[in-house]
Amino acid sequence: MAKSPFPKSMRKNIRLQKARIRREVLGIKKQKELIDKLYTELLPKAKEEKEKPASSAGTPERRKEKATVAKEKVKKAPEKKTKVVKAPKKK
Repeated sequence: MAKSPFPKSMRKNIRLQKARIRREVLGIKKQKELIDKLYTELLPKAKEEKEKPASSAGTPERRKEKATVAKEKVKKAPEKKTKVVKAPKKK
């Protein structure tokens, strides 16, 4: 079974639109024309979504990049000197 070029939500939309076309239009040729038109309108959108990378925050390269940036920030930050305060002795 070939994988569809459309995401799941778009496949659902196509299925609903095809059902609507088949209910409303009686001519089989007209139905095929409208369904073909539906696919031609949606196919470029599906290609754009495939080309657009998903959130790259979770990729290993991106995580390594974030880690190195965080380490550099820690190195650049000046060390804060803290005073050590001793608690008073109880009698």
